[in-house]
Amino acid sequence: MLKAARQKEIVALLQGGGVVEVSVLAERFQTSPITVRRDLIELQERGVLARTRGGRFPATRCMRRVGRVTRA
Repeated sequence: MLKAARQKEIVALLQGGGVVEVSVLAERFQTSPITVRRDLIELQERGVLARTRGGRFPATRCMRRVGRVTRA
């Protein structure tokens, strides 16, 4: 699966369920966890998601909770 397709699906999953985990995504996309981490880092840098210990969630949810998105 191409990076753009993975990232689009990650965003859709975030919008639908709210939280994603690296291990689950790696299994779903049949790719390595590091590939998924790179996708998530890129999405985080674009402000699409926020990082948490053990998962990611939509940046809009983070903004509602703390007023802004912080980068780790």
